[in-house]
Amino acid sequence: MEDILIFICVVFGILNLILFFKIWGMTDKVKHIDSLLSKQAGWGQGYNQVLYSHRVNGNIQKGLEMLNDSFMKELANTRKTSEEEFTLDRDRLINIYTPYYKVIGKEIPNDFSEMTLETAKWIFR
Repeated sequence: MEDILIFICVVFGILNLILFFKIWGMTDKVKHIDSLLSKQAGWGQGYNQVLYSHRVNGNIQKGLEMLNDSFMKELANTRKTSEEEFTLDRDRLINIYTPYYKVIGKEIPNDFSEMTLETAKWIFR
């Protein structure tokens, strides 16, 4: 009887150690996922400040180029399996980027909002 109890305690202890290290590893993954999501959702206040300084200094074209390049890089990483998925991803990016374009006093280019899956496949081939 004591042998069975000792065996159960040892197994329980080993499983607790495994669980501890799994949870510890997951915290690192959560930090990584959080950083990816914050990059995906935009650049935060720092990016707003950079864009606003371009606007104040009269470098609106440079700010516009930064936004356009960044939008196109993110659009290149979207799902291109069907028109519906591409349209959802494109519209999500437009919603994310619209406030940044407003910081420099511009609108999102119509080319972005009217882009189709076929056009994106041609551009990013």
